[in-house]
Amino acid sequence: MGLNFDYGNLFERIWKSYPIKVGKMAGYKAFQKLNLTEEEVVLLTNHVEIRKREDIKWIGDGRDQRFVPHLATFLNQARWLDEYEKIKAVRSLPGIRVTTDEENHRAWALDQHRKGLPVPESYQRYLKVH
Repeated sequence: MGLNFDYGNLFERIWKSYPIKVGKMAGYKAFQKLNLTEEEVVLLTNHVEIRKREDIKWIGDGRDQRFVPHLATFLNQARWLDEYEKIKAVRSLPGIRVTTDEENHRAWALDQHRKGLPVPESYQRYLKVH
């Protein structure tokens, strides 16, 4: 029995981006079920990066991330579609801004595309890799 396992480049992108490193094999199995394209992995990884900056429950001092679901849960439950409380802009801190719902639109378009459902023309831009 080998202890090393090749998860593949696409999964490793999401794993590297995800804020907690728990249940890698379970996360990989959930990832496989989604059968994502490289473009969809980029969109999902971008969403995770946005959540790490903006979701008040995902932001912490690195020790308190009890509200961040394990990657398997995030993927199995399509948690990128969840609404979440965003941090408020603080004028005295440069680099912090009020966000729009762009990440939610992108997540919805990604989910529609993944399911093979039509994505309206007005949402096509969210499927493009930047």
